[in-house]
Amino acid sequence: MKSTFAGTARSERHFSALLLPHLLMCNDFAGCRALFKKLRLSEEEATAPVEIVAEVNPVRDVAMRADDAAAEMPRSEGQVVPDLFLRIGDTAVVIEAKFFTHPSASDLADQLHAQRSAIASALPLTVYEDCVFHYVALTVKPLEGSDDWAKDISCLTWSEVIEAMEPVVRAADRADMDYALAQLRCAVQRSLAEAATGSVEIGRCKSITDLLRQAAALLGKGNRYVGFMGGNKALAQATLEDLEKRDHYKYSDQNPNANWIPLHEVVARYLELMAKEHPGD
Repeated sequence: MKSTFAGTARSERHFSALLLPHLLMCNDFAGCRALFKKLRLSEEEATAPVEIVAEVNPVRDVAMRADDAAAEMPRSEGQVVPDLFLRIGDTAVVIEAKFFTHPSASDLADQLHAQRSAIASALPLTVYEDCVFHYVALTVKPLEGSDDWAKDISCLTWSEVIEAMEPVVRAADRADMDYALAQLRCAVQRSLAEAATGSVEIGRCKSITDLLRQAAALLGKGNRYVGFMGGNKALAQATLEDLEKRDHYKYSDQNPNANWIPLHEVVARYLELMAKEHPGD
């Protein structure tokens, strides 16, 4: 059977920035209110303002734009960019979503803490100073170890989100909402099936600088390989621009084929190119 693009899509952005927001805005934001109820957050007045923003960078888009000298871009910019920012009245939810990647609870906690710090740096320049913030890791599989997280950080599965959206979609009785929910449901099944068969990809860094920053911790956890199409030959031919333009780096504790190469070799190549580009630094 021939495949479809929708049936094979793997980018987390497809699910967190396209399908899910479409459902959240359903029926005058009934989907968003249903999600807040699922998270057991206090219900706001029906007239309370609602915001849904995908991939906002609180440092670059707010603090640095205001020429705040105290706001410095984090070494790993991608770490501080949440997939979704939701607000109903004075209650805000920041979501970091994963789909075909399965990072550990500690890795996700680190990312959510980075996002919380970035948002805190931007709050004085926003209208959200009186908001109560909640941070959510949205994953396909339940996270082991998330019970030790701070009170304002929690975990939710995509299956739980689908469950919360189902009555909203039924009430809407619209083909576009049926489509979005069905796509999410099928993708969850695909992701779980891959995880059950030992899919090689277990996480990703959003940039080469992020990979460099996390290299020691990743190696300590046994993640010794990085996905690099073309393997060692392609790495040897890569320029500094090539490495910096890649939008993510997959990492794993497995090495199934020649497209997965030792993490330390990728880092070494980047440092070598950096030294040539910036001699004497």
